[in-house]
Order: sequence, then C-alpha cells, then structure tokens
Amino acid sequence: MAEHESQRDRGGSRYALYTKDGDWVVPHKATAGGWAAGMQSGHALSPLLCALIEDVPTLAPMLSTRFVLNLTRPVPMVPMQWRTAILHEGKRLQILRATLIHEKREVADMTVVRIRISKSPTPVPLRSYPGPEQSQAVPRSHLPRSFELRSVPGSERPGGIAVWMRMGADLFPGQPASPLAHAMCLCDFGSSLCGPLDRSKWIYPNFDLTMHVFREPVGEWLLLDADIETAGLGMALVSGILADQQGAFGRAHQSIIITPVAGT
Repeated sequence: MAEHESQRDRGGSRYALYTKDGDWVVPHKATAGGWAAGMQSGHALSPLLCALIEDVPTLAPMLSTRFVLNLTRPVPMVPMQWRTAILHEGKRLQILRATLIHEKREVADMTVVRIRISKSPTPVPLRSYPGPEQSQAVPRSHLPRSFELRSVPGSERPGGIAVWMRMGADLFPGQPASPLAHAMCLCDFGSSLCGPLDRSKWIYPNFDLTMHVFREPVGEWLLLDADIETAGLGMALVSGILADQQGAFGRAHQSIIITPVAGT
C-alpha cells in the first residue's frame, strides 16, 4: 500500500487527488477540506467513486445517467479500501455500487445507473451560458486551490449563482478525471457557493449528492447554475443545471444539514 503524500505528480506540473494501489486508495493533500479538519471533501470523494465505477465494463455501449453519492460518515485523510459491485446486469440497463471502507465500516458509497445508447429526436435546444472567458474569478476564501472557478456575470442572486469550474488536479498521478468525474466534482461546490448563511455561525455540509445527465460533458470547463432553498427547519436543498460550452447536459442536487457552530 502506498504511503500518504501531498506531492505533485511525476511530471511535476499537477497535483493528484489520490494514488490507487490495488484495492486501496491513498488521499493526497488536495482532497482535504469541507466542514471538518483532517477529513476528505466531497469534491474529491465524488469523482473518486465515479472513476472506480467507470472501470467496470458494460455488455453494450451505455451512458452513466444517474449518480447518487451518500456520505454516511466523516471520511478521514487515511488510506482506505474500495469495492465495486454490479447490482443489475443487462444490455439495456446496468446498476452499480462503489464503496469506501475505513476500519471495516463503509464511510461513503455511490450508486450509478447506466442506460444503453441509441438514437432519438432532439426537439429542444440545449440551454446555453456565457463562456468562462467572459466570466470572473471567484474569490478563493474557503474554496480549494486545486480548482479554478469563475462566476458568470449577472448570475449572482440571493442563494444562487452560476459558476464555471476547471479542475487543476489529476484524479490519480498522470490520470485526469473523466468528463463525468469532473462533473461530479463540480456538483459538490453548490452548497459552498450558494450558501447564504454566515460560516462563522453556521455549518451546512451535504450528506448526499445526486447527478442526472442525458449526455456526456465535453471540455475542460464545466458550469453549475445552482440555487439553495430552505424553510428554516435545519435543512436545505441545493439544485442546479449542469452545462458545458455546448449547452446543458444534466442536473445536480444536494441535501444539506444546517447546524449552529459550537459556542455561537
């Protein structure tokens, strides 16, 4: 099993989020973040589990169309075992599950539905947005430095914003995230970008993440146009449109738990 490290990849140009060693994954420094010190962030865990599932073959050409990530426990910055399993196998539909295991307990899992690819009409044009070159850099503050974010001018509103994101890190050394893994990573930023609450008084982590897509995204920049909604019951929902420079390709959702910061 590889040792924990926080180094750039062998090419010296990009950080890697993880190293994979057999049925173990080792987190690097860029995976840290979120709402608890010394824990991995969903922006790293979601593309990791997506990538593990993408390695599973299919009986026919398919697109992974639904992703559901469950963060059942805090995920520490330590090596962990991973597992994948096929829950349903067919030529029209495949359902898979990937899990991360720490000290014999599952700490995160992802279920993915794949649907066979065939031809059908496209009567509705894709929703489009101004490109990243027309957008403005998002102040970093609590955001991870391995990712570049740009806000679409005029998109900021109470509880909502549209942002472009480009991954500045590989998933594994020398292996960039796939387009769908990149999209899963972007989905996790919704709560951080839309949250209207004072972070010194409230924490609002997501415990799940759902992504639905109807085509595979393309390009190094992907967009999330998201809003947060809450009724003051200690929870919230973040929902958003996913797009690339060709137009929309899916939707994202996060369930949020809102809790006062201790001592406030």
